[in-house]
Amino acid sequence: MRRNAKVVAFVAMSVFVIQCLINKTFPKQNESCTKQKTEINAVVSVKLPTATHIKRAKYAREIREELQNLWYATEFEFERVLTSNDRKRSIVQTEKDLLHRIWALEIQVENVQSLDITWQVDVANKTTNIVSDLIDSHQNPNKCNERGQLFGHPERCGYGCMVHNMLHQFFMALSNNKTWFTYPVGCVYLNGKLTLKNFFQPLSKNCSLRPGDWKEVTSHKDLKENELSYLLSEHMAVAGPHRYSAFTDDLWNSIELFHGKPRAWLAGQLVRYITRPTQQLNEGFNNLVEKVDFTRPLVGLHVRRSDKLTSEDEHADFHLFSQYMKHVDEWYDKYEMRQIIDGSINKVKRRVYLATDDPGIWNETLNYKEYEFIGQRKFTERESDEKTRDTPYGLVQIANEINILSMCDFIVCTLSSEVGTLAYEYMQTLNLNAADRVLSLDAEYGVAGFPVDLHRVVYSHNVEGELSLEPGMLVTGYQQWNGYFNGSYHGKLLSGGNWKLYPSYSVEALPPRFILDKNGQLDLKI
Repeated sequence: MRRNAKVVAFVAMSVFVIQCLINKTFPKQNESCTKQKTEINAVVSVKLPTATHIKRAKYAREIREELQNLWYATEFEFERVLTSNDRKRSIVQTEKDLLHRIWALEIQVENVQSLDITWQVDVANKTTNIVSDLIDSHQNPNKCNERGQLFGHPERCGYGCMVHNMLHQFFMALSNNKTWFTYPVGCVYLNGKLTLKNFFQPLSKNCSLRPGDWKEVTSHKDLKENELSYLLSEHMAVAGPHRYSAFTDDLWNSIELFHGKPRAWLAGQLVRYITRPTQQLNEGFNNLVEKVDFTRPLVGLHVRRSDKLTSEDEHADFHLFSQYMKHVDEWYDKYEMRQIIDGSINKVKRRVYLATDDPGIWNETLNYKEYEFIGQRKFTERESDEKTRDTPYGLVQIANEINILSMCDFIVCTLSSEVGTLAYEYMQTLNLNAADRVLSLDAEYGVAGFPVDLHRVVYSHNVEGELSLEPGMLVTGYQQWNGYFNGSYHGKLLSGGNWKLYPSYSVEALPPRFILDKNGQLDLKI
């Protein structure tokens, strides 16, 4: 009945309009037509949307429809697998079909994200300037005695480990109103003749260590109270989803407007400052980089072996080269889908920059005929032997490898390795948002082996054997790469709480808590 009424109304309006057109010569009818036309225009007149608004609405509709189709396809594929005579083959085909649907959705989401690039670039530039000013005001104060000082001794370990140790010291200095300095000798790569001063620019342009009552700090409370502090122990980093007070809520919120991993972005800004090369080292970098063909696309692949697998202090597992290459294949497959949508008909040349300390990996690359592998083979041989690796030239080469990896379009690695992590952090300084430009075979970005994400529960979840959730709860966990996090209720992990799985869709990410609470006490809750 409602449908018939709409039809009748449409027909009546159509007849009225036609009558108006026919009876133009009659003033009264003309007046009536004009009045009716004005009323119609008043109803339909709206502010025209911009091209961006139109695109966003179009993409949103398409994504919603395709998400529904994805569910239909999933149900269909499950049914097909269950009824297949060759179940193994059917599973492989199902995975391939669903993966292509996911990539198509990701490309549509990327199209939506591209609509915001202009204003995000502006926010990113302003945020970068804020961080630069923060660093400069602490490291180069107008009067060197207007701030306290922190003198730290970097840990004796590999390059990535050393830089991250220095990064935590830098965070502590910035969070406690101190100018930071580091001990330039004692690095595993250097002998008595060379120091870090030969490779990195001074941390301060106009200040040096002040004479006075220097005290060793062993806690964050000591650091806050002592104006002149030196740190000989490890960096006092606290495991879990924590941040230093220099990483304010305002700064976090600003970064989150344009970047998916605020911690990685800020870490990238600081490690870039820490490792600013001297002119001599920069010339060495340039000479090595010039030998690399950066024709795009180029995927960086870092395979860490040797002592990372044998040392008792490490937490890395062995991964086959084929496991790395599976993700390289998938990245290029999706890249080719994107090229088709963009109208490109050129065949994509699959290129990989390989960085590894295992010479045997280069032999395995021969099994991948469709790929071109480039890299520093001689460096691989040097890196596999501690005697040639832990040398001044070894420092230059590992620093250069990390630099080149960061310049690639995508990185496949293990983020349990400090090298992969540092390359990922450097990458953030070269792109607006490179948060998703890495695939780790083990840990997610953060402290390996500990939960690095703080979540608030949005949807309840009650499945036997998994973590029970109710809206409003706080939980901490780390990514399992299967749609789940592994963790427990916030504050329970160190007090005997059981680690269990919980689904990613049921929670929302929160900024990490500050290491020190409002009373200046160490917050050890994870």
